[in-house]
Amino acid sequence: MKILPCSRRAKKHNRADSASSNTLDPNHLTLSKRVDSWLCKTTQVLYSSDLDEIIVIGYMRRDENYQINTYDGKNFTLHNSVEAHKAAIYKAILIPKGLLFLVTISADQTMKIWSLSGLSLVSQIRMNYIPQDICVNPNIPAVILVGKSYHIKSYCPKTGSLLGEMITESVNGFSSCIYLSEKNVVAAGVYDQQVIHFIDCRTGLTINMVKAENHVDSIIGMQLIQSQYLVAASVDLICVWDIQNLSQPKMHLQIELPLKKVSSFHVNEEYDAIFVTTRTPVIDIYRLSDGTFMKFLPTKMQKCSSLTFAHGTRQLLVADNAEGAISVFTYSDKMKLSCQTCNIF
Repeated sequence: MKILPCSRRAKKHNRADSASSNTLDPNHLTLSKRVDSWLCKTTQVLYSSDLDEIIVIGYMRRDENYQINTYDGKNFTLHNSVEAHKAAIYKAILIPKGLLFLVTISADQTMKIWSLSGLSLVSQIRMNYIPQDICVNPNIPAVILVGKSYHIKSYCPKTGSLLGEMITESVNGFSSCIYLSEKNVVAAGVYDQQVIHFIDCRTGLTINMVKAENHVDSIIGMQLIQSQYLVAASVDLICVWDIQNLSQPKMHLQIELPLKKVSSFHVNEEYDAIFVTTRTPVIDIYRLSDGTFMKFLPTKMQKCSSLTFAHGTRQLLVADNAEGAISVFTYSDKMKLSCQTCNIF
């Protein structure tokens, strides 16, 4: 798949062209299951292919804390539950390469590393500033942390020990980050700005930076595609950058959502799709290659927040920020004969 350059911004309701064989057909996504986790507010959902587990993170009103629940990926029975933080959990990530670690950061100014086997706490790191995002360097491996500080730190997931620290040029600190493995560079979104710094991990120096026009909102998340394209989102804008040459990064695509506020997004390269949640009952689906709008996907939820795609089971998992429920959409290449409206409503 090739991401096509565009000379103008993609509009929200552009009519999609005829789909290619590998393009997602939104009509083949059917609501197959709803799981009640009772974890609300900053609800997040992840999928571990190693354990075939669904991980749900959010606030438990009954216990007045933020918890982690794990569920069987096939029958959705609860495996484990643990109290994780007393304050909001901003981000949770899985450590790849079979290490089976889960890392969480919170407004309580801590980062915690958990073993997915039994959800036992491996280590806890306390900071003197609020962390905002974490990403993984899979080569070491290392957990890279950014926050409201000009420091970027990396930690060993096995021991929680500090591996390294970079002092950057950003006074505001950073709201988001992603590690570019082939370049040994951290892409970090500047807090309260739509500016991305590309920081060399060997020197700590900023190689270059890109800016999405005059938007001032923080970048809420980034995803790397084909090691060449960087997808970055703020509350009202999604941009795709060609970063093959970091000395001259180029914007290839820009999708504006002026009447909505993006809460989460997920790029599925295989199906040429961008799934976007805006804390409404629907998921917006755009084509990755040209930014055309494809469909509103109803969910029977109140405020869709976090979402992810489980490739092994071909399921789209979406969390409800209001109720804490998880909706499971199953994707099939062949349209079922049953009425799709009945499956959703």
